[in-house]
Order: sequence, then structure tokens, then C-alpha cells
Amino acid sequence: MITVTPQAAEKIKGIQTAQQAPAETGLRIRVIGGGCSGFQYQLAFDAPKPGDQVFEQDGVKTTWTA
Repeated sequence: MITVTPQAAEKIKGIQTAQQAPAETGLRIRVIGGGCSGFQYQLAFDAPKPGDQVFEQDGVKTTWTA
């Protein structure tokens, strides 16, 4: 599960509005190999895809593929 604090939710909504991302999109969170710690984290607004897990908290959707 992904936890989004109320303060983070407001910031995400603001960024989503500024980027004019459609309301049906969610914040996609990806973890990929690479970077100094061995992982890189990517965040982007994207529509859910089959097999995604979607979490909604404080009006913000987050999606990720398990």
C-alpha cells in the first residue's frame, strides 16, 4: 500500500492541475534499477493499466504495477 499524507495530496493535486493532467489519471510510481542507491524512482501522471494497483487517498490516485 502507498500512503499519501494530506499535505502531499494537496501538492500532488496542484502539480496535476499545473501539468493539465486529465482527472482520470493517477500518479504512477515506478522503481527501477540504477542510481547511487541501486534504485531510481520515477513519478508521472498516467492512466491506470490492466494489472495496476490503484490507491486513492485524500482525492489523489496513485498507481503502480506489482
